[in-house]
Amino acid sequence: MRCLIRFLTRGAAGSIGVRERSFEGEALTLGRGSDQAIYLRDRRVALAHARISLRGREAVVAGVTPAGVVVNGTVVQEARLARGDVLQLGANLIKVIDPPPGYDLAFTFELDPAVRAEEAAWQPTGLGVGDYLTGKRRASWLLFALVLVLALLLPLAGLFSDGWRDQLRGTVLPSDGAWNPGPMADVHAVTADNCEACHQQPFVRVRDTACLACHAPSLHAHAEGFSAAASGADRSRCTDCHRAHDGSAHLVRSDDATCADCHRNLQAVAGSTVTSGDVADFYTAHPEFRVTNRLVAQPGGLGSARPFTITSRRLMRDGTAFSDGSGLIFPHDAHLDRDGIRGPDGVRVLDCGDCHVPAADGGFRPVTMERDCAACHRLDFDPADPERVVPHGRPQAVVDMLVDYYSRQFLQGFPGALPLPGTGIPRPGREVTAAERAQALDRARQRATLVARDVLERRVCVTCHVVDRTSGEGEPPAWVVRPVALTDRWFPAARFDHGDHGTTLTPCTTCHEAARSQDARDILLPPIETCRDCHAGSTVPTGSRNLLATGCMACHGFHLESAPLWEAVVPGGAK
Repeated sequence: MRCLIRFLTRGAAGSIGVRERSFEGEALTLGRGSDQAIYLRDRRVALAHARISLRGREAVVAGVTPAGVVVNGTVVQEARLARGDVLQLGANLIKVIDPPPGYDLAFTFELDPAVRAEEAAWQPTGLGVGDYLTGKRRASWLLFALVLVLALLLPLAGLFSDGWRDQLRGTVLPSDGAWNPGPMADVHAVTADNCEACHQQPFVRVRDTACLACHAPSLHAHAEGFSAAASGADRSRCTDCHRAHDGSAHLVRSDDATCADCHRNLQAVAGSTVTSGDVADFYTAHPEFRVTNRLVAQPGGLGSARPFTITSRRLMRDGTAFSDGSGLIFPHDAHLDRDGIRGPDGVRVLDCGDCHVPAADGGFRPVTMERDCAACHRLDFDPADPERVVPHGRPQAVVDMLVDYYSRQFLQGFPGALPLPGTGIPRPGREVTAAERAQALDRARQRATLVARDVLERRVCVTCHVVDRTSGEGEPPAWVVRPVALTDRWFPAARFDHGDHGTTLTPCTTCHEAARSQDARDILLPPIETCRDCHAGSTVPTGSRNLLATGCMACHGFHLESAPLWEAVVPGGAK
């Protein structure tokens, strides 16, 4: 059933405040227990006192306790309710009214002004503290003095005497260990009973020199220039990011404040040369993803000594320059056709996993021609010998292989190689002259050139690569295949594990629209809004129970492999 309860509050001047609440369930329960639908704060009401339910189309109230329920001034165990009936439970008045559209029942609920619930409340009797020993004020001062001695003065005395400190630690009396704010991190567990190893001066924050006394030989990688840039904001201390007493097994702080304290206004901390956007929370204050893309460039032209270079660039999703520059021709939609694609062994239906095989680091192993493509993309060139294929590599190696292949055919006396004049049939056993050999080799090179053009320019290589012919008229044939530079890590400064995201509920198409991509230059990475469908920031917004709390440390680390972990900073910025 569906009920509407209107809570009425009467003011001193006769005003009435109204607050409405809806209830849906099998029965409306009333009582003093916290599990009741209507909670009544009156000691005369039982924990579970009454319940209102529908019997057919009629509302019925039934008492749960032997005391029953007061309906219209009469104590009953059960009664049918009609418009205008009044239930009284202690000082609580519940009146039946006409239900509005969409509701089965409706009630008003208010306190009876003639009855005060507090009057029936049980008042405890007995003696107070002052009746037994002394007044409360004196007892409070005695307790304060005891806490002061045990929690402060006694442990403090151990800081000024090593012998007294060691003696306190060996007894049940409070020592400086009583000030320990939490369990030590696992890596510092050996110093749990040796506070002075890190806290070299009483009531002074742990200094970097105390950390470096042990860790200086093992420091390896840190963000370049971080200490110098952040020295003015005092963010170069080890303890800014590392907490030995945080109660976890790890020494690194995982809360977002570790990062957001600087990154919510990074230019103010590190200077105007910083190009990164401000970040405070993944869900509410994080810029769009910026990818690092490998690019095949041709700065010197085809005639230069080194015509191609492979560089890296960082791209933003701006709608114009956001395209892959790997140099590969690969339409995803053609390979993911639901009806399959035709290959040497017949029609084959492919999915993402046929080419993208997960690797142990959470990414994918590199795609190679020999392992992943050759099963469908055969490099054969002679229908009469389908098992012979050209090498996948330099165009000159293809030409050399074809010249060698056809030279052997022509010189070994295959039909059409060295015909007798006027007959077209080769004479068995006749020794080939030097002129005939030169003629055969010339015909072999011509044939190899024709086949190379077919393989490189029309049928095989151009399927996936951009092929440029560099030779002019009358010159030996030469081609250049533009290199391919596939990007293996689009987010080198972040962590992402496909193994954690590849579930039955999240197939590849959840994030990557490969089946719709007709151009190999499409970067099939999702925008940040796709990630926000599942991931919130460090705090999940109210009402978003299906989101996962995701702090900065879930995707980002701090230490880099290209710079020192810690750099001493001196006034003035010098190192």
